[in-house]
Amino acid sequence: MSTHAEFSPSNSKRWLTCTASMTLPKKKEKPSAYANRGTALHAIADDILNKKEIQESYDDYTPTEEDMICTVQPYVDYINSIDVDHKFYEQKVFLSEDCNGTADFIGFNSKTKTLHVADFKAGKGVFVKVENNTQLQIYAIGAMEYVSSFGPIVEKVITHIVQPGIDNICSMEIPLETLNALYENVLKSIEDVRTGNVKYEASQDGCRWCQHKTTCPHLKSLTQKIAQEEFENMELSESLSLVPVLKLFIKAVEEKSLEVLNQGKKLEGFKLTRARGKRVFKDIEKVRTILGAEGIKEDELLHDRKPFTVPQTEKYLKTAKIDIDLSDYIEVQEGAPKVVPEKSLSKKINKTEDAQQVFKNI
Repeated sequence: MSTHAEFSPSNSKRWLTCTASMTLPKKKEKPSAYANRGTALHAIADDILNKKEIQESYDDYTPTEEDMICTVQPYVDYINSIDVDHKFYEQKVFLSEDCNGTADFIGFNSKTKTLHVADFKAGKGVFVKVENNTQLQIYAIGAMEYVSSFGPIVEKVITHIVQPGIDNICSMEIPLETLNALYENVLKSIEDVRTGNVKYEASQDGCRWCQHKTTCPHLKSLTQKIAQEEFENMELSESLSLVPVLKLFIKAVEEKSLEVLNQGKKLEGFKLTRARGKRVFKDIEKVRTILGAEGIKEDELLHDRKPFTVPQTEKYLKTAKIDIDLSDYIEVQEGAPKVVPEKSLSKKINKTEDAQQVFKNI
């Protein structure tokens, strides 16, 4: 298995803006289910493009029909539609030994001297922009070097983001001057880190995937600064620009706190409880039959082609002045765990008792 470069193109938004983040200790992270899926779908797409046999599973991930139809195939079709006479899949490219990565697709049209670089995004959670995408642009710089190594001269560069899961398939031409400027910026950032000439710089894109959001001294100082300012004297434009970053910080702190308490560890002043449970119908078809017997049309029982929720149904019956007791067909789903202050009246979740109950039921 290949190792990631210290200055990875995929993390370039972080280390190009916040060089100090590269001086913080690295944390080992377990691959998430989303990451495993993404890796598998990349491998499947690579096999299809290279006309290899598709495996049943990839690193213990078995692709679903939806994966194939809605994510992999649109990417393959798009790549095959690009007008090039030289194609390279999953190609390693280098800016330096410290900064290198694998481009999902590199294509070159020798007639128009146009280089195409595409990045396949299998996820649906975060919309990835093609504009100002330093990961793609670093790949493009490395791809120019790779292509020129066997003769062709690149005169035009087009980058592509292919994110089929959210219909985000787009491209744009990148001026060669922009790539030259980025190359200089990359070398300078690496040199700054090597010489200790670093600085903290918060940004939404840079902080999003940073391992240190919950402990970052710069983010903490920003929150304190805003909290201590008199609102009338605050520079609103400056403060407003920090809102997305601070939201990331807050979300990261909440997720880390939930993780700690879920592991049965203590967090001074806080405890784990459950959010309010959601009421749902145990048998929606039975409820539909009961309501239908009262002359309520099926279309009236649907909301965006989905059955009404319990509150929606109760509101409808009250408005229509129809007296039907559906309590026997309603259950309360267990609420998700959440972190609250220790003094809260909410019942504390006992992780030890939960574990004992699980084994008791086996």
